[in-house]
Amino acid sequence: MSALQPSRIREIAKHTQCGVVQYNNDGTICGVLNDQDIAGDAARPNPQTHAGFDVTGMAPFMAIDLLDDAAYRSKVHHLYRHDLESLFWILIWVVSCIEDGKQIDPLPERFQRWISGNMMTCCNSKHRFLLVGWEDDDGLRLTWSAEGELARATLDYFYDAQHARRMQQRHNTKGTVEEVDEPEKVWGEFCALIREVGRAHPSLGYLVDLS
Repeated sequence: MSALQPSRIREIAKHTQCGVVQYNNDGTICGVLNDQDIAGDAARPNPQTHAGFDVTGMAPFMAIDLLDDAAYRSKVHHLYRHDLESLFWILIWVVSCIEDGKQIDPLPERFQRWISGNMMTCCNSKHRFLLVGWEDDDGLRLTWSAEGELARATLDYFYDAQHARRMQQRHNTKGTVEEVDEPEKVWGEFCALIREVGRAHPSLGYLVDLS
């Protein structure tokens, strides 16, 4: 299996769902996106350009950047942080919608918007989630009381990262600047956060070994 770190892989997946997320454990633990349904060859020039017609229905787990209007105008380049954000949305879905191994029925209204089939509805709902987190009718499931701490910490991480990018864009006087893809830096920062959560919560101590 290829680790999530994209420096090790050539295929860029744009279609994510719970069933394609795996992990390998050969002394280290790292996330894996193992799906090539509409993958692109990273060896080709500008391989990560996202076009709206590539979407195949996995909006609940797609990065926000790949759902908004700019993506449909092919103005968004696929970055490593988009894959990492996909894993975050899967975590949120699991701790919010899965109880005792089964998806709750009916889904909370927020998550029904995510699967509405309308990409902008999903995008706007995710933006609100980053801003306010869980609301009265869509709290964490009791099954995931420990993992809820991880979900809260990663929610803060992705909110802060998005806010920082927006502030940088707002104060940029040189026009649009293409974002540099920094997979090792992003992965390192994220792992540091996860290890911190593991040290703070004994029931999540296994996270300390994440690398």
